[in-house]
Formats: sequence, structure tokens, C-alpha cells
Amino acid sequence: MGNTVMKHGARKVRRLYKDQVISGFAGATSDAFTLFERFEAKLEQYRGNLSRAAVELARIGERTVCSEGWKRF
Repeated sequence: MGNTVMKHGARKVRRLYKDQVISGFAGATSDAFTLFERFEAKLEQYRGNLSRAAVELARIGERTVCSEGWKRF
């Protein structure tokens, strides 16, 4: 499986991008499903480049959080 970081009680875990990426998100289940969909779209867009997809997903999240008026830490 290569390099893996996972909590022992992980529940919201899914295989993405042709079963080459295992991903999990913390938080509400509905939020996790939305993040899975967005992350998988980024993985497809960047042809499985995990680092690039993660950075681009974070950029989307930052814009969404700021546009909704949430505090940035």
C-alpha cells in the first residue's frame, strides 16, 4: 500500500482514481461525500497526480470558506 496514514477507527474511506488512491475525510458524512466527489474530479483532471489534486482541492476549499464568510485560521 505504500505510505499510509490512517486512524484506526476510520469509517469514511473510499478508493479513488482507478483504485490507485485511498482517501478519507473527517467530519459529517455529507461533507465527506462532497469532498470525495471534488477530490476524485481533481484526480481525473490531473491524471492521478495526487499532490496537484490535493493542492487544487485545498484552493477550492479556501475560496469556498472565504466566500461564505468563515474565519481563516
